[in-house]
Amino acid sequence: MKRALMVSLVLALSASAGFALTGGTAPLGFGAKYAAMGGAGSAIVDDITAAYYNPAGIVGGSHTELKLGAQAATDGLDKLISAIAGVSDPAKYMSDNYANNIDVNGGLNAIVGLQLADIGLSVMPVSTFSLTKPANSLAGTMAGAANYDIALTLGTSYVIPGLPIARLDLGANLKSANMTNVANIISGLSGSGTVTTRNGIGFDLGAKAQLENLPIPLSVAIVLKDKRFSLPAS
Repeated sequence: MKRALMVSLVLALSASAGFALTGGTAPLGFGAKYAAMGGAGSAIVDDITAAYYNPAGIVGGSHTELKLGAQAATDGLDKLISAIAGVSDPAKYMSDNYANNIDVNGGLNAIVGLQLADIGLSVMPVSTFSLTKPANSLAGTMAGAANYDIALTLGTSYVIPGLPIARLDLGANLKSANMTNVANIISGLSGSGTVTTRNGIGFDLGAKAQLENLPIPLSVAIVLKDKRFSLPAS
């Protein structure tokens, strides 16, 4: 029974080789190498950043690892600095820039993770900010979001005789997900805003394997992600 289950899983992996996807926002702080590879990173990840890309990657990494990573990205940095300087008086900021089109976006992603053997514990905060105002208008929008996941990652590995794979790694995440969204609509000298907070739990399942006896090494992976939020708290 166990062998039949493993064979079915390997076949599913082979059929899904083109669909190794990651979800969520751009993984800026979760390892430059894997971020550059997009979804393909889930097939080769081998460190604590597996908590984001593919929990099965926890098996192939160092047995003891502490990782701190963070990266920011901005579009229109000079305007973002000005926006922060005038954020206490949004209406004045809008009037000072009445004739200008303002479109500023920024984000910060990070990971703090600890791995011991095939068990990992990580915190992954993600924040975004945007400010938009058309030219010759006093109406605009400001929005921000702060999310963080706390993930417990578990992994194990199998070697299956008779199948063309070097090793099959399986992994799972148990996550606590927390989110706060802030939105403000500014029109003239007045404005209105909302703050929404939500929390919930998430489960990630992942598998990856490397096929043997091929002219070019081929790694395949599949990742299933699920995140369930409660109703907004406010």
